[in-house]
Amino acid sequence: MTRGSVREKRWTAGFMVGSAVPAFCQGAILGGVVQGVKMVDGVFAGSAFDWLNPFSLVCGLAVYVRLCFARRHMVGVAHNWPA
Repeated sequence: MTRGSVREKRWTAGFMVGSAVPAFCQGAILGGVVQGVKMVDGVFAGSAFDWLNPFSLVCGLAVYVRLCFARRHMVGVAHNWPA
């Protein structure tokens, strides 16, 4: 695969989306769990998307941004790794 080719750009975009979506979803679900779910008599009484609220979206964004910074740090570490 040559650098700058259409195929390389597609693979790069695919890896970017494949990393961003799970990170955001993990943060959003974590935010929904922290926010809490609706329970009545010990039984779940909400809908399938009760976890999706502004707090969970902010948590999803926070996890995504944090992983971007972690990746940025690790790329620098990997380049400076002794041979």
